[in-house]
Amino acid sequence: MTNIIDIAEAYYLAMAEKNTAEMGKYLHPNVHFVSPLAEMRGRGEVLDATTKLLPFFKSLTIREKIAAGDQVMIAYDIENLPPIHNFPITAILTIEDSQITKIVLFYNARPFDVKKGNLFGQ
Repeated sequence: MTNIIDIAEAYYLAMAEKNTAEMGKYLHPNVHFVSPLAEMRGRGEVLDATTKLLPFFKSLTIREKIAAGDQVMIAYDIENLPPIHNFPITAILTIEDSQITKIVLFYNARPFDVKKGNLFGQ
């Protein structure tokens, strides 16, 4: 069995490299994604939203990661282009059979209010 922290970290390292093809390898086809700005289901929908987000950030740095049961909590920072700059996020990922089945993000969504429609097609 693969360590669930390794899977979560590999997913975010692929995001840091802006490699959505690699990210997709870790996502269950019916992954459930929940954030303050959007909720979606399905690998394709999550990767599409991520693709729209990637041009806005310069780097991703993982600060901490812990696991309990089938869940991993990862705290990370995204350095964005101005005017947002540093953006801290905490994620809880549920991992089953070596795939991420659920991602729940916690962050202050206010800086993204202006771009919400562009990112999530709303």
